[in-house]
Amino acid sequence: GAVGNGWGLPRTVENVPTGPVGGLGIAVVDLVEDDDRADLLVMTAEETGGADRLTYRVGRQLNRRGLIRGGWTAPRTVGGTGQVRHHGIGVAVADFTGSRRPDLVVLRLESHTDEDRAVVRVGFDLDGDAQPDWWGEDVTLPSWGDWSSGGAALAVADLDPALVARRDAAGTRFVTAAQRHQTVVAAFQRLTHKPPARAVPLAGVADAVRTALDPRRTVTTRTLDTLGLNVSQLPVESDQLGSLVADIGFPAPTYVLLRQAGEEHLLAGAGRIPPDTVTVLETDPAVMEAFLAGMNGELARELLWRGIPVDRTTTFFRHFWDRTDGSGDASPDIPAIGAWTAGELGTHAASVGAPGEGMLVLLLRGELLRRCPGTPVTMRRAAWTDGTRTGRRFAEPAEESLPRFTADFDDGVRLFCFARTAAQARGAGEDAGWYFTFREQPSALRFGVDDGGTEPADPQNSAHYALASLQQPVLLALHARELIDTEANPT
Repeated sequence: GAVGNGWGLPRTVENVPTGPVGGLGIAVVDLVEDDDRADLLVMTAEETGGADRLTYRVGRQLNRRGLIRGGWTAPRTVGGTGQVRHHGIGVAVADFTGSRRPDLVVLRLESHTDEDRAVVRVGFDLDGDAQPDWWGEDVTLPSWGDWSSGGAALAVADLDPALVARRDAAGTRFVTAAQRHQTVVAAFQRLTHKPPARAVPLAGVADAVRTALDPRRTVTTRTLDTLGLNVSQLPVESDQLGSLVADIGFPAPTYVLLRQAGEEHLLAGAGRIPPDTVTVLETDPAVMEAFLAGMNGELARELLWRGIPVDRTTTFFRHFWDRTDGSGDASPDIPAIGAWTAGELGTHAASVGAPGEGMLVLLLRGELLRRCPGTPVTMRRAAWTDGTRTGRRFAEPAEESLPRFTADFDDGVRLFCFARTAAQARGAGEDAGWYFTFREQPSALRFGVDDGGTEPADPQNSAHYALASLQQPVLLALHARELIDTEANPT
């Protein structure tokens, strides 16, 4: 236990109390992790009136000569010590919790009227300024008795021989493992001194990797294997799986949806049409294409959001009008959007004239359809009566066009759409144009005497009277020129 190199010079602790001190404790601790520099913790029990106050300071960077190179921290107080005097204090620092942060142990020798008490308290997890996260409860050491103590000291040591042996064994195993590791590292380090390996032709490797990972080949092969198909069964094209995707379509006419949102969107001013009106309108292909393009785009986005596995380039809605004619053929209003060529809206729709030209629509509002809702409305080709082109008649043989669709609105407004343009209906030159015809149903028999007519004379029976008073079906024909503005549409 002799000191071999002598004692160092006395050093002064800065900012210590100038008055009486009831105890003093010191400990060496490393408060800053991984800086490998010792710090000096000094605690004093300062006499302040009827009680002592425990404070401690930390000197930063204690060197081998006992000098504090990093200065002293401000004093910190240990609270909760009560109104007592102290005969002595002791401190020690160790990591009890395994948190890699030091814990501060304080031993206090308190002077009471009947006896002295030894009390221990622990401040857990000191930070870099020696401030603990929290203080534990006071623990009174048993069997201290009524000794009159004049000082205290505290040390932390491992006194369990079995634990010491386990730690020695762990240290030995660590050293052995480190030596093995170093042997392997040294072998690899020797390899680094060998000449560099031959260069690899990365260009060829890159091409091979790209070919092997090309999804057009890998995904196609895996999908066909899953479906049990052979690539020879598919058409030879860039996207062979595209032929397996079902083309989904909804043939229902979508103008009904626009009408439900508001009739003004489909027929502006529908509520202001006066009664007993017949006029001619024209469809707007640009509006129709814009509406269908929007519906297809929104449905594709909805299917994408819901993760539905469909080809999102599919044109789901291609029908705006109900274009079913008398033959039962329902042709779409627009081609597949993917097949559209460059051009303005309205130029891609199925047209009866020039691209972008609408179909002819006959609008009718009046008592006729209310009283006779089954009245057939058609278009019938006209012919000139002679070479002077001054009169018209029905062409022979008869050529008649049925409406491609009809649409009903409020207030008795009904539309009849025909696959004709305004120019075709009006006619020009040798073409005499077309009539709009309103025909009474031949099967809806009517009986009566016209105004100014005479009753059948001496009918023999009811059958004879019915035959004499049978009204002939009425056919009303209006030529398109009577309804279409000739100044806006000159011949």
